Order: sequence, then structure tokens, then C-alpha cells
Amino acid sequence: MKVVATALLMLSCASGLAIAQQTPVVPAADRPTDDSVRQLLQIQRAQTIIEQLSRQMDATFMATINQQLQNKTLSAEDKQRIEAGKERLKVVTSKLLTWETMEPIYLKVYEDSFSQSEVDSMIAFYSTPAGQAIVAKLPLVAQNTLTAMQQQMKSLVPQAQQIAKDTATEINNQRGKSGNPPAG
Repeated sequence: MKVVATALLMLSCASGLAIAQQTPVVPAADRPTDDSVRQLLQIQRAQTIIEQLSRQMDATFMATINQQLQNKTLSAEDKQRIEAGKERLKVVTSKLLTWETMEPIYLKVYEDSFSQSEVDSMIAFYSTPAGQAIVAKLPLVAQNTLTAMQQQMKSLVPQAQQIAKDTATEINNQRGKSGNPPAG
């Protein structure tokens, strides 16, 4: 699950996609052409980012394994299992994180989200030195954001689990007192 979350965050941040609760659909008359969106994606280096992300999945896998197996001495058989897991992940990644599978998704998202005028403006901006600097640095921003979010989650997850446990205990205690579920 962390791998999927990492992939989604990297893809959305690295490509400059805005995450919103509701995505407005652009009216047909204002929709950008496939060619203009492809030009924007090329300038944004979306294909390169997908390739980098695919390579980073191995590092994410190993970080997750190391976190879950903290301070444990691994046998040769354990190491073989880890290698087998890496290979299974590589198979999944090679199917899901390819430009051939991602480009249609990008096209749809961009065409549903931006008008032709907005795409043209982004092409103009991302073609500038400042725009290219942003493109070059967004993967680092995404990585740093993910690291910061993971630190926050380390604190939040146990608190959420404790609140859920306390709430369940309260419900069970209330039921124990009355013998029936509370009316609600």
C-alpha cells in the first residue's frame, strides 16, 4: 500500500497535477487536443518521470522490507524471499508503470482538467528556464514531501489506532452495562 501511495504522490507532484476533491470536466469546445497535451507532457518530462519512478520502486520496496524487519538477522532463505519479492514487484511495475499504460491516463486527466488555452499557457511557461527548473525539481519536492508525510503518519497512525480502540472499548462497555446495543 505504501508503494502505491508513493507512486501516486510522485506521479501527481512530478507531473504538476493538482489534487482536488472534485475535478471539473472541461466543455468539449474548450478541450485541448491530444497533440497539445502530448507536447506539454514532453516538456514536463512525464515519460522520464514514469521511468524514474519505476526504478525507484525497488528502493521503496527495500525500505519497506527493512522497516518491517528491523534489526532481524536474515538467513540465506530470507534473502532469497526478498529477491523473489523484488522480482514480483518488478513484474507488476513493468506492467503498470510504462509510458504505454500511463500516457492514456495522462491524456484523459489533462484533457478533462485543462482547456486548450490553459495547456497552451503551460507549454509556454514550462518551455522557459524557470519552467524547466520547476520540472527538474518537482521529483525532489515530491520525495521530500513524501518523507515529511511519512514522519507525520508515524505519529498519526498510532493515535488513530488508539482512538479506534478506545471507541470500540466504550461501545463494548456500554453494551455490557445494558445488555443491548445503544439506541441510535
